[in-house]
Amino acid sequence: MKPFIIIGFILYSVCFFSFCSSLEKQPGSIARQADLIEDLANKLPEEERTRFRKFLDNIKIDERLSDVAIQTTKESAQDAQELATERSADAGKWYGIRNLYIGAVIIALGFFAWRIFLKVTTKI
Repeated sequence: MKPFIIIGFILYSVCFFSFCSSLEKQPGSIARQADLIEDLANKLPEEERTRFRKFLDNIKIDERLSDVAIQTTKESAQDAQELATERSADAGKWYGIRNLYIGAVIIALGFFAWRIFLKVTTKI
């Protein structure tokens, strides 16, 4: 039973993966499909061709606007990532300096506590 499931999964992934991955949002995908559909305009009656072409032009304009929006979103996300990385590096530097000072204070307090302990124990 298990080999049939494995073979079925392999066949399913081979047959349908390319179809499913082609449905992802890619810049200009609707415009490319509209170019293929323009051949239909030649087969339509004359009064329908202008409406159909206007419809295709509207789709292309909307697609260009969405492509610009996607591109600006990607650029802003990349800028935000770079800024976060830069701030993280700066924060790491300050944490190192802070930890150095805390360590120096702890060592100094330990040294003074040890000296006081030695003075108290040697007097007894």
